Amino acid sequence: MAISNNRFVGEDKFIWWLGDVEDVLDPEKLGRVRVRIFGYHTDKYLTEDLPWATPISSIQSASLTCTINDSVFYGVGLSPTGIEVGSWVFGFWADHDRTRSPIIIGTIAAHRELDSPNSPTPDKIHDVHPLAREENIWETVKTLLGPEPKSTYNAIYPLNKVFATRTGHIIEIDDTEGAERIHVYHKSGTYIEISSDGRMVTKVTGNNYVIHAQNDEVHVQGDVHIHVVGNVKMEVDKNFEMQVGGTCKIQSGGTMTLIGGPDIQLNP
Repeated sequence: MAISNNRFVGEDKFIWWLGDVEDVLDPEKLGRVRVRIFGYHTDKYLTEDLPWATPISSIQSASLTCTINDSVFYGVGLSPTGIEVGSWVFGFWADHDRTRSPIIIGTIAAHRELDSPNSPTPDKIHDVHPLAREENIWETVKTLLGPEPKSTYNAIYPLNKVFATRTGHIIEIDDTEGAERIHVYHKSGTYIEISSDGRMVTKVTGNNYVIHAQNDEVHVQGDVHIHVVGNVKMEVDKNFEMQVGGTCKIQSGGTMTLIGGPDIQLNP
């Protein structure tokens, strides 16, 4: 957009708009989306005729690539890729009445109606996630009987901030007094939940790998109970030492084999 020397962006009259997103596959991968703007893009406009609208990122996002000490850090900030097809957005024309450069300020959550062939009236859906609206969906999630405690969810609107994706990944940051939680959930069922009393529950539905490149120290103030349904194998490349301050009991339901090196010492 060419601008003469005596004009500047924003000089023209501000024109805002509302629209419905129809395409999010930006060929330049900048987070742009095609928006059908209400009252402007009539049915004569096909989706491919709609202009690409650029979203504005929050001030927490740098939205740039920077170089520090000769190291390049790409895409610093949050990727502008949260908008979905069907999202309602609010924005303005950066080029005034030329209407070729739409800018998106934000999205709008609302009640929507879905036509149901088996219902005489449309079904209504809510754009805000149920967990943010005091609906405890964790009660319906299958848990392991016995060892897995239930979620301490007890959110009060609007204190639970929820981020959810289209496939079912969920992050909760809940500030409800007495029920403060952080919950990170993967659609496979693997999750971490930290409750208001500091309790942390970690559940892994697949294989679990813990790798430490250097030293590891574990201190438990209380008791430890480990229940393994399958086999256990421990390999120590160097020395192994176990100290027990009280009674020590080893019980085997099958054959017990003790193999030593040059000698085995038993000191009463």
